[in-house]
Amino acid sequence: MRLPFRVLTLLQLLLFCFAIQLSATDIWDGPAFSATPESLRQAAEAVQPSKDSEATVLLNEMRFSFDPSGRMTEVRHRIYRVETQEGVRGWSEVSAQWSPWYEAKPGIKARVLTADSAVHQLDSNTLEDLPVHEDGSDVYSDERKYGGPLPALTPGAIVEYEVVLHETAPYFAAGVTRERPFAWSVPVNKTRMVLNYPSSVPVRYNLQLLPEISVIKSTASNSETITLEQGPLPAYPDEPDHTPPDLVLFPTLQFTTGTSWQKVAAE
Repeated sequence: MRLPFRVLTLLQLLLFCFAIQLSATDIWDGPAFSATPESLRQAAEAVQPSKDSEATVLLNEMRFSFDPSGRMTEVRHRIYRVETQEGVRGWSEVSAQWSPWYEAKPGIKARVLTADSAVHQLDSNTLEDLPVHEDGSDVYSDERKYGGPLPALTPGAIVEYEVVLHETAPYFAAGVTRERPFAWSVPVNKTRMVLNYPSSVPVRYNLQLLPEISVIKSTASNSETITLEQGPLPAYPDEPDHTPPDLVLFPTLQFTTGTSWQKVAAE
């Protein structure tokens, strides 16, 4: 049976639109820096900026993996668009804090896609590694900040960066507790957080103020993976002063490798 020309044309148009939508969706699911500049900008155009927002976070992805000894590797992959001149000033740096006694120096990669379709790669020679508490005479810490300025940043530019933090020793042998917020001071288009750990490591997690989040669990080769995905979230105001520590104000992921307070106290 031969389809009428109009029906055939309509089907082709629908398939084309579906392909574009699928391509835009895949942009946020791929590895860091795998998207072409053209496809990344096309996908970003589908995310409308919020009024008066200095930036829009297109993707906030964080991956936490543990080895059998409890050492954690954290990978932060983020893509955002600068909307205003204020955003240029406030979002002009990529950096991470680290402590040499239990962490390796962070790995940092970044690129900036300007409105004229040019791609500017982060020059590793511009990164600096400085003490965090250099001016604090009453604070003794080896904590450091490693990072630097992003190149060619202007309103309308899209920034993609990846930061890798790797523990060379467990921060605390009895287990650690971490908390990562989903909320930002600007709108977030998509958030993905992934926990990967051997079955021998007792990872437990808790979600706060995320009733619509997608949770996918899988197991393979004595390794367990939990993938948490959240759709668009609005900008959240700063936390007010003197907030009780047990009051949850923002969407948050909490996870721990500790099995009990008794074991932590004994350690």
